[in-house]
Amino acid sequence: MPRTSRLVCALGAGALAVVGGAAFGRLAQRFPADSVAALVWGALGIALVLALAACAGALLSPSPLLDRLGLRAGHLRATTLALLILGMLALSHALDGILSLSGLREQSGLVDFGDRLQGASGGNLALALLGLAVGPGIAEELFCRGFLQRGLRERWSPAAAIAISALVFGALHVEPVHAFFATVLGLYLGAAAQWADSTRAAILCHVCNNLASVALMAAQGRGEAVSTLSVPLALALCGACIWRVRRDVAAIRRTAGALPA
Repeated sequence: MPRTSRLVCALGAGALAVVGGAAFGRLAQRFPADSVAALVWGALGIALVLALAACAGALLSPSPLLDRLGLRAGHLRATTLALLILGMLALSHALDGILSLSGLREQSGLVDFGDRLQGASGGNLALALLGLAVGPGIAEELFCRGFLQRGLRERWSPAAAIAISALVFGALHVEPVHAFFATVLGLYLGAAAQWADSTRAAILCHVCNNLASVALMAAQGRGEAVSTLSVPLALALCGACIWRVRRDVAAIRRTAGALPA
């Protein structure tokens, strides 16, 4: 695509992000502030802005859009991707357990999420799964792992790119406790994208984790008491998944040549 055309498309995506984000924000304001609908439409507005911002930035690159955002198929087998998802779910459970056992969860915005979603079913649940799980999972990964991490990787080491994108990912969640939780998960998602050399892997892990979280909050609200034993077991499971994934990545590198470590 010629440079002028890329610039025009990028400006168009940026303008659409501003207009679309504002439109979703106004839509959210039509519902009671403590309703599921207000939460979902607000989240979808933020997701739209992040996704279009990632596309706008990527369009300024000479690389094709899919390559710049890492949306080509990765190098990992389906079984390895399944291990990445399992590790993500285990890490999320461990972090949630730490927050609950320490009492920090009660001081965070995660409590409000649980209270709003508790008992959600039918259309409200479907809307929540779309607006709080699928939409943010795709948009946040396009921006943080696709646009930001891959861009940083061209200038700095993969570890630095993963760390910085994880910090930005945490900052996007604003509230301190939620931001810490998100930053740790962002490190895992960044590693997943690096191992697969594809943002698709991070999107898959993120969306699956969000779907499980929303479904659990709909069923339990703030959740049940967490067993102190479940936290170390979940961390051990996450570690085992990472160990196996790294072995698979090393085997792929030996057979297919130099791929990202």
